[in-house]
Amino acid sequence: MPAKDVIKQDDREETRVITPLVNIHEKEKEITVDAEMPGLTKEDLSIQIEGEVLNLSGRQKENVPEGYTVLYRERFPIEYRRTFVLGAEIDREGIKAFYENGVLNLRLPKTERARPKTVKID
Repeated sequence: MPAKDVIKQDDREETRVITPLVNIHEKEKEITVDAEMPGLTKEDLSIQIEGEVLNLSGRQKENVPEGYTVLYRERFPIEYRRTFVLGAEIDREGIKAFYENGVLNLRLPKTERARPKTVKID
């Protein structure tokens, strides 16, 4: 799914809503998701699991010095949103997240039952 930019307007400000680009990789014991979400701190990010749905979101704070009024703006605060459906093979309790250099990295461990097994032939 390509990134899309939308300008959302409300009474307070305009926000640029972006679908972050992702890379997803699989190993025997886990799936990793790398989501590009630059311009944020880890405190700006939110990862929510609701049933089978994994929601990634982040919102950049507006950077206007105290006491100043914006006269002209081309750079708007950014809001990131991306949703995934988790399969039954993901161990939800073991999910870990890291944020570094503008990339949110999720490690989604597979349940023991979902891992490949070799069956010995008798």
